[in-house]
Amino acid sequence: MKKLERLAPPPEWDNSKPENQEKLREFYAALSPEKSIPDHWNEKNATGKKPVRERLLTMSNKHCAYCGAPITDSTMHVEHFFPKKPFTEITYAWLNYLPSCEACNMRRKKTFCPPSLEGKRIIDAVLYSPDAEPPPDFIFDENYAVHQATADRIIDPSYDNPDEHLEFDAFSCEYQHKTEIGRITIEKIFAQMDTKILTDLSEEIRDFVKDGTPFERIERFIKKYGYEYVGWKAYEYWSERFSATNKPQ
Repeated sequence: MKKLERLAPPPEWDNSKPENQEKLREFYAALSPEKSIPDHWNEKNATGKKPVRERLLTMSNKHCAYCGAPITDSTMHVEHFFPKKPFTEITYAWLNYLPSCEACNMRRKKTFCPPSLEGKRIIDAVLYSPDAEPPPDFIFDENYAVHQATADRIIDPSYDNPDEHLEFDAFSCEYQHKTEIGRITIEKIFAQMDTKILTDLSEEIRDFVKDGTPFERIERFIKKYGYEYVGWKAYEYWSERFSATNKPQ
């Protein structure tokens, strides 16, 4: 799993602007338990572009934030790290969005909610008021207080450094956990994957390295194949192995 640098929100979603704050509050005010949640994150702007989707694809270099699968605008799901239900009051929080493939969003992680957050109220910073009733347990903003307080969640690669929670074995193409957060991430994401696609990638790179394929060609192959984190870990592993094999005795 690759670390992602969280980009600033697109201008239309920058909640430091009063006009955007008002727009977001209107989005939240229109939510109703009896109705489906409007997917404003998929809407086009005045130029016909989809700013949230474009920014997420740029942030992840067009890869799923969880498994690393290649994604495009037509295949990407805008994933809510903390699920829209029960946390409707962060439905439109930019910091809660991640780019995901369909498999991770709909079949692996799905609507996973950390047990420690059950019954808690998390609100977008634009909704906060000192008079809020009931008072929120967490305000969702750049302080990431809810992330820091939750040890039974999965990795958020835009906040966490995945290498602190997971160790990837390039030979077996399997993840091992270092922390409880890592263990849950494996359970919810990687244990449900068909690892053949990763072992095939590793074997292709093994053959490239063994045959002395130019680095530039291997780089192009990894970018095209997807799963870049796994690809580069495999490259490091096989490069070291064949280098050691070829050393003079």
